[in-house]
Amino acid sequence: MKKTILLLFLCSFTVQSECHCHNDFETVMKAGAIGLGAAGAAGALYGGYKLLDWLFTRTDEQVIADVMRLIQETENYQSMDSILLQYHINSPTSLIYESCLYDLGYEKIQADYIDTYISKLYRLTRRMRSEKRELSQRMVELPSYSSIYSQMNPLYQQVQMRLPRIELLHALLKHHRGYYLLFEFESDIIGDYETELAIVQQAYDEYELTTQLKRFVMAHNTNRYPYMKYIQMIEKDNKALQQKISRLSFTYPERLSAAKELGQKLYTITRMLIGTQEYHTELQLYQKEQWERERIAMEREIARQERELERQKRLREKELYEKHYSLPSSNKNDEYELTIRINP
Repeated sequence: MKKTILLLFLCSFTVQSECHCHNDFETVMKAGAIGLGAAGAAGALYGGYKLLDWLFTRTDEQVIADVMRLIQETENYQSMDSILLQYHINSPTSLIYESCLYDLGYEKIQADYIDTYISKLYRLTRRMRSEKRELSQRMVELPSYSSIYSQMNPLYQQVQMRLPRIELLHALLKHHRGYYLLFEFESDIIGDYETELAIVQQAYDEYELTTQLKRFVMAHNTNRYPYMKYIQMIEKDNKALQQKISRLSFTYPERLSAAKELGQKLYTITRMLIGTQEYHTELQLYQKEQWERERIAMEREIARQERELERQKRLREKELYEKHYSLPSSNKNDEYELTIRINP
């Protein structure tokens, strides 16, 4: 920027000298004014740039405070990193025990869902890389004996040490995202159907199972068709569970076994309720009401069509009447011959 200002001044003086050789005083004054104006504008721009740089550039103390907060944020992932260290995981694509994925999933599910968790880790790694560069650039310009340098150096070392661990955790969770999507959905299903699954687990026989399920459905569903509504809901969730199983990118024997067992329990609940007399009574009532609604809708449609046909019929009759019976319009410019017969 300083070079630009200097060049503008030189250009203005060059133009003035050129014009002076031609003894054109007015041209010299105009050129000088233009050159000085351009130099002034460039100086104003440079001053604005320095002002913005001063306003938005962090001080060393601010950088140190931001890095300390960032390091504190990484403490939230120490338990996850401890699991990776326990299983000696150094690469997201390395051979990994499914028990390690489960332990990570159990720890993570208490914090957030997998996609949100991965996004937070991604943003954290970007900030850590940025702060690492910032510390490095500032430390180069500082003497090693300064107090700011002595504060920045240990922070730099901590960021440099923790960044690869956070990157590894982010990459591993992203690599096994399908596992955790299924893991989370299973957990949601188990939470939503906790009582029913406990009934399936503890019932002695199908009669007891059916009786307790019927009691539960009637106590927790105020819909007009409680059995139908409940069965539709559980079938929808079981279908979603099967879809997530089919979308797995890798084979996880333990996860697949647990998910299929859960799906079988949901199917058992559905089968027991579909076999009850209450469900079939509801189904028959619903079908009758559905047929009645369809009949009423059909009658209304027929009535609407009849009204429309009647309206069109009246329009056609009106058009025919106007076409054949209406008097021709008179025209004052027409000439008529009048014949008068006089009787003798």
